[in-house]
Amino acid sequence: MYQLIIANKNYSSWSLRVWLLMQQIKIPFSERLITFEQGNSREKFSRISPTGLLPCLIDEDTLIWDSLAIVEYLAEAFPEIWPTNKLVRAWARSATCEMHSSLQFFNSKSLSCATQVELKHLPEKSREDIIRVDRLWQEGLKSLAAPSWQAKILLL
Repeated sequence: MYQLIIANKNYSSWSLRVWLLMQQIKIPFSERLITFEQGNSREKFSRISPTGLLPCLIDEDTLIWDSLAIVEYLAEAFPEIWPTNKLVRAWARSATCEMHSSLQFFNSKSLSCATQVELKHLPEKSREDIIRVDRLWQEGLKSLAAPSWQAKILLL
């Protein structure tokens, strides 16, 4: 059985994304939560992860770090993670990589999933990220049709 090592899902969007995917696909795993501490948690996390970041997945003697690497690793055993159509899969991977690396607003530690925040000023870059992800999701929902994979991909 896989062991998923994550930080608080409320504050770590990367941890939440992998956890949601594994729940959605019904991949059996045990969860190990390592909480954030005051200051820098990288030292604490570096005992597990070579980057000092979470999530990490352990499969027997294999350690996989970085949420996108975990998804690709799991997709080898669970091909339903990605669409079967080559063109749809290429779009889904491109969209996922963009959200993973480029949309900093959604990857920010200040973005809490359970806290409602009223922003008095939204930085322009954050506004651009929100507009881009909305366009990206709308494009995926309109042009790629297959509802069975849409929710999975959008969570990554």
